Amino acid sequence: LSTRITRTVVNRGVAQAKEHRALLNRIEDEYGVQRRVGLAIWAMESRSGRTTGREPIFRALATLAWEPRRATYFRGELFDALTMVQRKHIEARAMTGSWAGAMGQTQFMPSSYLKYAVDFDKDGRRDIWKSVPDALASIANYLKGYGWQKGETWGREVRV
Repeated sequence: LSTRITRTVVNRGVAQAKEHRALLNRIEDEYGVQRRVGLAIWAMESRSGRTTGREPIFRALATLAWEPRRATYFRGELFDALTMVQRKHIEARAMTGSWAGAMGQTQFMPSSYLKYAVDFDKDGRRDIWKSVPDALASIANYLKGYGWQKGETWGREVRV
């Protein structure tokens, strides 16, 4: 934890909470996910949108789909990435992410994008790469989609 949750990360999170207060209020109202949870995921997955990956998604997914151990999973993700382009969610050359196919500020896999990404800034695109409102709301929608209950929290520190 000490290498991932540094004073800099915490200070950045506090600043982000202040900067995006109105947005986070709207997301909490709509999805029931507390701001601290969404901000923490955003910070851990992409350094609050600073590190989203530069790997071309099609190359990453095609390579992983070829490797036998998880070929079925990554082949499905590759087809979902093609679906994203077919539906004009994004242009193929703009689809970048991690070596494992996770994309944007949310580090969603293509299947998660198709199920949970939202256009929270109402510009006609579900842009998890460049839109902070879309990214943060998509994280909340993902958690809600997996059964997040409003008013509940995620975890507690325990010392044995």
